[in-house]
Amino acid sequence: MTKERKLYMRLYLRERYRNDPEFREKDKRRIRTANRKLKEKVLTHYGKEGKLLCTWRNCFIDDLDMLSIDHEKDNGAQHRDKLTKGKHRGGGGLNFYRWLKIHNFPKGYRTLCHNHQWKKEILRRKV
Repeated sequence: MTKERKLYMRLYLRERYRNDPEFREKDKRRIRTANRKLKEKVLTHYGKEGKLLCTWRNCFIDDLDMLSIDHEKDNGAQHRDKLTKGKHRGGGGLNFYRWLKIHNFPKGYRTLCHNHQWKKEILRRKV
């Protein structure tokens, strides 16, 4: 596709998105579905035995909305700073899931439910 064609398509889609509510809603649904699939893929990869589960012992939370990625070395803040070059925005959530996928799911992460994310933080602060 030529540079001019890409520009034309981008402008055409932007205009259509702005003026066609049905197209806009369809696109939003497509993006939401893709984002949910990405989150599920990442959390499943880092979950207990490759399943969508919290990895904390004796925890069987499998609700996608209640699970998140944990930095095993407690270096999440430093990692987000590195990813965002110190701008403190955009280093978590879907951007982080994309980063994990692009980098072939590196080691050092695990899936935890939000309760056990807090439990881990409480235990870390006691030390």
